[in-house]
Amino acid sequence: MICTVKIRYKVNLGSDIMKKIGHRGVRGIKPENTLESILEAVNLGFDMAEIDIQMTKDGKIIVFHDYDLKRLFNSNKKISELTYEELLTITDEIPLLKEVIKNIKDKNMELNIEIKELFQKNGIIEELIYLLERYSFKEKVLISSFDHVILKEIKKRDKMLKTAVLVASRPADPVSVIKAAEADGYNSLYYFMDKEIISECHKHGYFVNIWTVNTKAEAEYYKNMGVDGIISDYNLF
Repeated sequence: MICTVKIRYKVNLGSDIMKKIGHRGVRGIKPENTLESILEAVNLGFDMAEIDIQMTKDGKIIVFHDYDLKRLFNSNKKISELTYEELLTITDEIPLLKEVIKNIKDKNMELNIEIKELFQKNGIIEELIYLLERYSFKEKVLISSFDHVILKEIKKRDKMLKTAVLVASRPADPVSVIKAAEADGYNSLYYFMDKEIISECHKHGYFVNIWTVNTKAEAEYYKNMGVDGIISDYNLF
């Protein structure tokens, strides 16, 4: 018999509780994916911080969203072409994943780690699992990606790690997407979410999170719909 997964967390939107997740730390308040932003999410009482990771040329996992530095640092340099030391000559605002974990491991904060989909073949999975084991952080992590092959490979390496498919569309059968990736849940762009998806996912024991909800009215609407977590740039709750 399959039981519904109940991933419910404290949030002040109503009688039910669900997970409050900060987007890239809490990017509407502090610079995205920085240690400052992630610690601000802790201070504001978020249950989880969503962050992005990728790997430098010399194998260091950093917390950063874009594949190059143009949008945030006015440089056309690509992350994958830079060593970490070379990156530091451009900016010191991009943290190593291990530094983030070390700073929050003893706090009441989890991480939703998104692996950027271009980097599944450069050793990032092995290094990520190594860091999670080294810092005893495996139980406080949800790993997500738009590349569902990455998630399947993670489950192959360690079935205890929790994963979620990232989806920016409305699949005909969302449950089959989760099953194909051997994942634990479904992280969807919010305006593709509906009651049918939530019902089907819950019926099969999967949780549902949505991103990126940035108004209280929308948060209330999707909370009432029954999502398990809301990812936001702001402290809406």
